[in-house]
Amino acid sequence: VIVLIGAIVMLFFDFPIIDPLLSLVLAVVILVGVVKSLMKIFKIFMQGIPIGVDMDKIVQMIEGKAHVSKVSDIHVWSTDGEFNVMTLTIEIENSLNSNDIIENIKLDLKEENIHHVTIETTLLS
Repeated sequence: VIVLIGAIVMLFFDFPIIDPLLSLVLAVVILVGVVKSLMKIFKIFMQGIPIGVDMDKIVQMIEGKAHVSKVSDIHVWSTDGEFNVMTLTIEIENSLNSNDIIENIKLDLKEENIHHVTIETTLLS
């Protein structure tokens, strides 16, 4: 498209510098796109907290569950920018329904865009 625009301008006007100017514009457009992609990829490589994941909200949600007393060692990262992974440790009261608690937490985390969760439990006496 840029080459076509340059050709049309040069057809009607004697403006030979239009070709290098349009090439620079194209280079800047490409560079902006590359920088945006690199920033996104850098966050994934550094295993940063994915965009849209509210850690405080998640901790409050989990600690608000019945029989859960504490959340610790919580880590969230993304493998590709869309598939979010979480590991955490929870302290729960000595309860027979610890598997139910874990499954309930996993279902709630899916609503928060956390697709794979590994939960380690510590039972309190």
